[in-house]
Amino acid sequence: MILLTDQRYIQNPWTRDSQVRANIVGIAPRVSGPIVQVAVHDNHVAKKGDRLFEIDPTDFQAQLDLASGQVQNAEANFKQQKNRLAQYAFNPAGRSSTFALKPSLF
Repeated sequence: MILLTDQRYIQNPWTRDSQVRANIVGIAPRVSGPIVQVAVHDNHVAKKGDRLFEIDPTDFQAQLDLASGQVQNAEANFKQQKNRLAQYAFNPAGRSSTFALKPSLF
């Protein structure tokens, strides 16, 4: 009997003045940044797909722009090295004695 009472108290804590029951759900965004707007308030019932808050997109956009620039730079370097390899493959006399290409890297 005492075990049953203790179990019930753990699931639904209470006092003589009131009962307390709360559902707490942890949430985390996929990207970081400061929150600029909160779209919910206390005791608001939220459904799947509802906007809870809005994150300032400037930090994310800056990181995206930086990554895009790095990809473009890598693509340009790859194209340049590919052209150099083709140039040396067609012109063996133009090879420098101090410069050696390894076609297996391309």
